[in-house]
Amino acid sequence: MGTVTHVKRTLPEQPRARRAALLRDPRAFVLAKLGIAVKKPNPKPEWCDRMEDDNIILSETARLQLSKIPDPLTERNKHVLVIGGSGSGKTFNYVGPNLLQLYGSYVVTDPKGDTLKQYGNFFLRHGYDLKVVALKDGRDLTASMHYNPLMYITDSTSIIQIVNLLVENTTGEGKHPDANEDYFVKAERQLYMALIGYLHFFYADQPEARTFNEMVNLLQMTEGEEAGQSVSPLDILMFGYEGATPEESFVGYKQWCVKRHGSEEAARRSDEWFVLSLYKGFKSTARSPETEASVISSCHVRMAPFSVGSVKDFFSEDELELDKIGERKTAFFLVMSDTDSTFNFILAMLLYQLFDRNTAIADRNPGSHCKLPVVCILDELANIGRIPDLEKKIATLRSRWIYLHPIMQNAAQLKGLYGDKAPVIEGNCDTNLYLGRSDFETNKHYSEKLGKYTEVVRNRSESRGRQGGYSDSETRIARDLLSASDLSNNPDKFAGDDCLVFINGARPFKDKKYKTLDHPRYRELAEAGEFVLEDWRYDKEREKRAELRLIADEEIAMQERMREFMGGVREVYVVNAA
Repeated sequence: MGTVTHVKRTLPEQPRARRAALLRDPRAFVLAKLGIAVKKPNPKPEWCDRMEDDNIILSETARLQLSKIPDPLTERNKHVLVIGGSGSGKTFNYVGPNLLQLYGSYVVTDPKGDTLKQYGNFFLRHGYDLKVVALKDGRDLTASMHYNPLMYITDSTSIIQIVNLLVENTTGEGKHPDANEDYFVKAERQLYMALIGYLHFFYADQPEARTFNEMVNLLQMTEGEEAGQSVSPLDILMFGYEGATPEESFVGYKQWCVKRHGSEEAARRSDEWFVLSLYKGFKSTARSPETEASVISSCHVRMAPFSVGSVKDFFSEDELELDKIGERKTAFFLVMSDTDSTFNFILAMLLYQLFDRNTAIADRNPGSHCKLPVVCILDELANIGRIPDLEKKIATLRSRWIYLHPIMQNAAQLKGLYGDKAPVIEGNCDTNLYLGRSDFETNKHYSEKLGKYTEVVRNRSESRGRQGGYSDSETRIARDLLSASDLSNNPDKFAGDDCLVFINGARPFKDKKYKTLDHPRYRELAEAGEFVLEDWRYDKEREKRAELRLIADEEIAMQERMREFMGGVREVYVVNAA
C-alpha cells in the first residue's frame, strides 16, 4: 500500500498579505480598495460648528470633506453632479441633508419654493443672512428682494457679457445664437450695449439711474415723434444738436466725452467712446429706416417682460449684495417656476454675475479664495437658463472655494443645454451621485460607467457509447456589474433606496441613500416652523423704514447741534468784537 502524505496548503505571498491586512483593519482595507487613503482628520474649519459638518453628504456611508485636504492623493474638487429622475429623492436625500450641514454659504435654486418654506427659518435661527429672489409668479415677485444687474457692471467687457447672456436666454428654446445669427439680432446686441454703456458711464455717480427701467426708457427714444422723422431723440442724446443759438443747441454724450478727456482724439481712446462706436454700428447695421424700425420692434418684443409693473419694481434697485456671499454666512434661495420659463433668464444672469463678482473678490483675498466656501446647489439646472462659459468657469471656481452641485433628471438635459460642452462640465465634477429612476439612456450611461466583471463559465461535454467520455472547458465572459435593465426595473439588484457613488480615482460603489430624517439637526426644522415669504418681506421693509427714520432723526439732531454750535460761535465773536 502506498503512503498518503498530507501536504500543508499555503496561500501565495500577496493574497496572504491581503488577508492579514483585512483582518488587522477592515476599514483601512476597504478604503484602500476604493482608492481612498486613510488620513488623519484635519482641524475643524472656523466656519463649522462641529467637525462632522465639514462633509458633503453623498449617501448613507459616503462623505466628501469640504475643506481642502493637504494630501494631493486624497484631495478631490468639491463639484458634485447629481442625476436622478422624478421621485428619486433629489431634495430629500441630497439637498436637505447638505443644507442641514451648515458648512458655509449656500446658493440654492428652488423649483417649487418648498425648500425655502422648510429651511428658511432654520437658517435664520443659525444666524445666516437670508436672501430670496422669488420668480415663481407675480405675487412672489412682489415679495422678492430687488436685483439690479447694472450695479455689478465694472467695465465694457462686463457690458458685452450681460448683453450676450440676455440675448442667449431670451431667444427661444433650442435656438442659441451663434456666428450665423441674422443681422437683426446683431443690431439688437449693439443697441443694448450702447444703451447700457451710456447709463454706466454717463450716470457713474448716480446709481439710481443705472437700471433696466431706464434702459427701456432710452429704448423708447429710438422712435421719432413724427412718422418718417430721420433723427430720433436718442440720436440727439448721443451726438448732440447744434442749433442756431446756444439756447437751441443740446450737448450730447459725444460732446460730454470730448469735454471730459480734453480732445476728441483722447476721447476716442477712452472706454466711454465704446458707447458711440456701438451706436454707430447699430445705425450702420440697420442700414435703412425701415430695417431700423424692424430691429427696434424686435427689441421691444424681447424687452416686453421688463415693462410689467412687478418686474419694473424688481429691477428698480439692488438689495442682494452678491459680492458679500463669500464674505459672511449667507443662505440665498432662488425660487423659480417649474412650469413657466419666462423669467428664468434672470436666474442665469444673476448666477453669472455672482460667479464673476465673487471670483474677482477671491483673487484679491489671501490665498486667492473666498473667506468661506460658497456651495451652489443648482436643482433643475436645465430650467435655469444657459450660463455662458460654464464649462470654463466650473474648472476655475473650485480654487476660489465656489463649488457647483448641478442636479438634473437625466444626462440628456445637460447635453441639450450645453451641447458639446456637456462632457467637459461633467468631467470637471470629481464626484457623481446617481439616484436612479431615470430614462434608459441614462441608465445605460451609468451601466457603462460602472464597468464590467469577468464571469467564468464551465462547460462539460459528455459523449455516450461504447467508449464514452467527457471533456471540461472554461469560458470567461465580460458582464456588466449592473446592466441598464437592472438599474431600470430590477429591485433585487438596484432598489428604490439605492444609489451609485462615483469619485474620480476611486472604485464606484453602491450604497443606500441618506435620509434627511437621520440628520442630527432634523428636529430643528419642526422647531423653526414654516417660512412665510410675505411675512418675512414685510418685517424686512419695516426694519428698513425704521432704519431710515433713525438715520433721519440722527441727521436732524446733528443739524440742531450744528446750529447751537454756530450760535455759540457767533456769540463769542460778538463779545470779542465788543
